[in-house]
Amino acid sequence: MTSEASPYSREECQKALIKVFSAALNTFGYDDNEAFKSEHYCRDIIYFTLSLSGISAQREVISAKGRADLVVELTDKRYVFEFKLADTKSSEDKLLEEAVEQTKDKRYGEILPIKDLIRFAVVVNSNEKAVTEWKIVDIGL
Repeated sequence: MTSEASPYSREECQKALIKVFSAALNTFGYDDNEAFKSEHYCRDIIYFTLSLSGISAQREVISAKGRADLVVELTDKRYVFEFKLADTKSSEDKLLEEAVEQTKDKRYGEILPIKDLIRFAVVVNSNEKAVTEWKIVDIGL
């Protein structure tokens, strides 16, 4: 995630980012179910992956209406991620829509300094140990 010009499209970069999230989650062994008992554990795995890669990420970023799960700050852009943990495949769509509505209702990322804002809703399936659903909520200021 850089603010420099990229030879890749925005969509390709977003898909690559989600792939990195899934790879980070897949790093845990098949018998390590502790990491997938809570949305916060999954978020922290992704947070540490980004942080160790040199990306400026923050967890539980507070605003007037709530706390965003994960925020990545670049010079001119702010990426906000809302994570939901699904136990079943059938619950994924509902959780994705909950995450979308939450980011909008709570106005995550609408903080100072004002930057281009890209918000993501992300569902991690605890059985798959991967990101199984994701959606860009909105892009703008």
